[in-house]
Amino acid sequence: MTLNPLIVVTIALAIHASPVTASASVRGPLTADTFFTQGHWDAAITEYKRYLFLNPSSPHRDHCYGRISRCYRELKEWDHALETTRRAIALAETDSVRCERRLDAGEILLSMGLRPAAELEFFLAQRCTLHPEIYQRATIHLAMTQLEAFRWPEAQKSLLPLRESVSGPQWVRIDSLFDRMESADLKSPKTARRLSTVIPGAGQFYAGKWLDGFHSLALNTACGALLIHSIRERRVALAVFSTMLFTRYYRGSRHHAARFARERNMEILRSRTDDTVNELRRNWQ
Repeated sequence: MTLNPLIVVTIALAIHASPVTASASVRGPLTADTFFTQGHWDAAITEYKRYLFLNPSSPHRDHCYGRISRCYRELKEWDHALETTRRAIALAETDSVRCERRLDAGEILLSMGLRPAAELEFFLAQRCTLHPEIYQRATIHLAMTQLEAFRWPEAQKSLLPLRESVSGPQWVRIDSLFDRMESADLKSPKTARRLSTVIPGAGQFYAGKWLDGFHSLALNTACGALLIHSIRERRVALAVFSTMLFTRYYRGSRHHAARFARERNMEILRSRTDDTVNELRRNWQ
């Protein structure tokens, strides 16, 4: 049995103009917003996408893509969140909305571990907006990103325009935290290695690892004494063994001295960076 083409076209037009389809296109954002508010992220994504499919030229496209991106972020699907945010940026009708979406993109990139790309987004948002609140958010995000990379001089420079526009007692605390970072007692890994090259364990003492320093000094002294004894007694096998043992502990002492210095520096910088970032977050977020 074959259907008349005219009948098929008539049925298709009737379905397209049916009240169900029309109501779906109207209620789509409202239903999706309800799911979004209730935290039903998958259902909200489905409703927003259905609305966009039925209304490809809707003025609410930016809103829908922004909400879809937020849903993906809650689901920790960062690639989809970033792709959707890029669409929202392209569809933004005002500079304020576009800059706000750039802030969202920067936060997503940070979650993905892409700090340089996130820093660029925050920088672009800071430069392209005239909205005071968005400018503050972009500046704080930019400074915090630079702090996380231990580039506190650049973070201070990024905060300068904000200091000029926003005054308050919070800057006294922030300045003191920056001063603590600049005056941090950091140890040079090269110096630690050189000290352990001259005296095994000295580099560990320099890095503040006293117990490890004593262990290294004792082991290297014992291995050195065994090597000298085996040479004096002309015991070749023991001399070879003690040489290998001494070489291993000696090289290990030099390596660990530099590592301890780096770890100590990272611990100090991380602690002081976290204090500064938390202070910025407490005052502006």
